[in-house]
Amino acid sequence: MWWDSSFDWIGMTPVMGGVERKDTGRTGIGIQEEQTQEMRRAVPLCVEEQMEYMELCLRMEEDLRGKSRITAGSSSSLSTSKTQTENRAEQSNEKKRRREKRREEKRREEKREKRREEKRREEKRREEKRKRRERREEKRREEREVVFLDSKVSVCHKTHPAPHQGELGEGFRG
Repeated sequence: MWWDSSFDWIGMTPVMGGVERKDTGRTGIGIQEEQTQEMRRAVPLCVEEQMEYMELCLRMEEDLRGKSRITAGSSSSLSTSKTQTENRAEQSNEKKRRREKRREEKRREEKREKRREEKRREEKRREEKRKRRERREEKRREEREVVFLDSKVSVCHKTHPAPHQGELGEGFRG
């Protein structure tokens, strides 16, 4: 629960999942009263939303208290107050939608960044593989050249053993 045990303001009392009017018989508003009760029972998600929710409840309570004093003859004032309450509720809902939109955009951006990072890693892996492959091929080429030169030298030694007793390639014209 997001309220403390001493929670009691403007004729409200804590109940499971929200607040409830102590004097429900005093106002004869009906459908709007049910809507406000439903809104009061909405469970807030975070501290910021709880604060907005409590402010909204206070405003709605003030609107309802004002309406209960209005006589039946002045219906235009009643519709104005109802519109204000609806506007406040819509504004609160709009704030929530914007907040959720920002959260969703942030999640998408994080996913994009993850994909970019994964692509970078994959590119690095490919580059490392390519370099290793090039090194292996270079080593093989060098080994083939050495084997080729050794075989030429040995053939040369077999045919002309005396003059080529020194280092590899000394006097040898390939």
